[in-house]
Amino acid sequence: MSSPEYRLANFTAYNEAVNAASELDRTLYTPDSLSALDALLATDVSAFSQADQAALDAHTQAIYTAISKLELVFSKGDVNRDGKTNAVDARWVLQIASGARTAEDGVTEQLADVNGDGKINAVDARWILQIASGARTL
Repeated sequence: MSSPEYRLANFTAYNEAVNAASELDRTLYTPDSLSALDALLATDVSAFSQADQAALDAHTQAIYTAISKLELVFSKGDVNRDGKTNAVDARWVLQIASGARTAEDGVTEQLADVNGDGKINAVDARWILQIASGARTL
């Protein structure tokens, strides 16, 4: 009787998760939130076999979860990332909402959607002005 053949796990999804993590602009996120992602990326899974596929899949999902939980260095409402939330940011939101300006990346969209409803519109601009005046806090 022969021994079972050793086969590596399928690393396709894992490699995609690692690539997604490596493409992040790390300057946009807090060091504390990056540390959880870094710990997952430092785990050596290179010898995982087909018998370990469920563990590899769970590890892959954990990487995506860590990416989704990264905390921005910038505050919501600081759309132009100058360290201040003010009328300039509200203007940018209105320009994005009208199509006059594009939100060039997902981070700009996150910063512009101040009320978190998934839309960038005049409500977000109003909230930014309220934050700038001290009438609203997040």
